[in-house]
Amino acid sequence: MSRYPGRSDGHQRRRVRGSRRVALAGVLILTLIGSAGTVLAASLPLASKALTVYRTCTLTATPSSSTVETDAFVNQSTPNGTNGTGTTMDSQSSNGANRRSYVRFDLTRCRPAIPAAASVNGALLRLYVTAIPAVCRTEDIFRVGASWTETVVTWNNQPFGSAVNNPASGLRTSFITVGAAPCQNTAAGTYVNGWNVAADVAAFVAGNATNFGWMVRDDVENSATARNARFSTREANLLAQSPQLLITYST
Repeated sequence: MSRYPGRSDGHQRRRVRGSRRVALAGVLILTLIGSAGTVLAASLPLASKALTVYRTCTLTATPSSSTVETDAFVNQSTPNGTNGTGTTMDSQSSNGANRRSYVRFDLTRCRPAIPAAASVNGALLRLYVTAIPAVCRTEDIFRVGASWTETVVTWNNQPFGSAVNNPASGLRTSFITVGAAPCQNTAAGTYVNGWNVAADVAAFVAGNATNFGWMVRDDVENSATARNARFSTREANLLAQSPQLLITYST
């Protein structure tokens, strides 16, 4: 007797055979899909690519006894005097009384050490400005080409010589503006937005140039009215005002 009242045994057998055919077809489809996936996975390239590692080195001139940074300024009005132990340094344009600031960071103090083959992606020299000119002034930064020390450098013996407006502005690494609006930096008591010195740092790291640091001067020296930008030095011994060099690089 049929288990399903009202249906013949023949009908039930056909139902079972149909169900089996559907099941077998499903198994065949899944097998084919699995085989295709295996072939596709086997054809994918498995070669690994080198990872680019990005790092940052921040050199901060603190405490005052630190040797990570050296700084000084030279003063035309006292051409043989040294100014490497004060708490501030100046960039000033003034007829017969121009001033220039010198600063150097020891890149070997970065941890981890920057490899010679590294790509320098950016480098920003930051100084804390304590006084700004009454008008907008351009402050140029130049890569120094000879050695100097805080306790020896003077206006007369400085690496760039004693001539005013030397070196020429066109030889500068970069510049910022400081003073009244529309300058970039219009307030004292804060860090200036910084000089871009990436090209110089890249040359130092690669060994293509010797690191003697930088000199900052007013773009046009010998102003009839004194125009002075004053910055904190390492000797100020204030972490929040210390000279800084921020470097980003990749290996």
